[in-house]
Amino acid sequence: MKLNGWGNEDESGTNGTNDGSGIATLIKLKKVTITNNVVYACYRAGLYIKDSYDIVATGNIINKTNTSVGEGIYVDTGFIVFISNNSISVPETLPSFKLYSLSSNTMVNVSNNYFNGLIEFAGGAYTKCEFNYNNVRTKNQVNIPISITGNKFEIYGGGQNGVYLTASHITFKDNYVSAANYALISPSGINGVNIIDNTIIGGNGGIRIDSNYYSKISGNYGSGVGSAGIHLLACGSCELSSNKASSVSGNSFRVESTCTLTNKWGNYVIAGPSDYAGTYGINY
Repeated sequence: MKLNGWGNEDESGTNGTNDGSGIATLIKLKKVTITNNVVYACYRAGLYIKDSYDIVATGNIINKTNTSVGEGIYVDTGFIVFISNNSISVPETLPSFKLYSLSSNTMVNVSNNYFNGLIEFAGGAYTKCEFNYNNVRTKNQVNIPISITGNKFEIYGGGQNGVYLTASHITFKDNYVSAANYALISPSGINGVNIIDNTIIGGNGGIRIDSNYYSKISGNYGSGVGSAGIHLLACGSCELSSNKASSVSGNSFRVESTCTLTNKWGNYVIAGPSDYAGTYGINY
């Protein structure tokens, strides 16, 4: 089954589908390819996928207006779903992409898309899901519960944090994040994360690692203004290596005295004084 080249190109939205749906609503279907479709101003989700198998959505444009409700793309538990090279724009209060999953068998691959709007992960079962090489522009903080690579996050809301890691033992690699407050936060209770080779630009602070254990922070560039480029608080058995950091009026690197790290080596200060008050196993 293919849905190719369909278009609702009335940007006013006055000629939308009767039920308010967008390109497609797929429920318990299999082997559907959705390519090169355009929808404007649909009143519900631009593309809705639920309990479906072997779905490919690529090259589609979904542009929802300020009068719309619903998501850009909403996947409610999917099995082998590929979402790539789509352009999704929604009002700033709506999700441009939402994944809801209660099944450990959910496997959704989201790559090389443009998302303008919120990003939401809900339900808690994402171990087989991927979110890589996407370009995200959103007003609010993005909560990330899975390993991701190669994304760009621009969080433009005033006073907003950027990306917030919400699961332990995940890898956050080769991403770019900019935000008005702290750009990347790994909060208390999150352990064993790998934060590697990212560029993190914060209007206040860059990278903030709070009460993490067994985490690795390596090869990143962290930049802050009033706070540190890279800041560790109450962390234990973590590695801080080969990073670069700068701050306009705060510390480049700040490691609180409450931190005990396995090693610290190869870090480079670009601007701002460093404060390494923690305790280290290997330190050079």
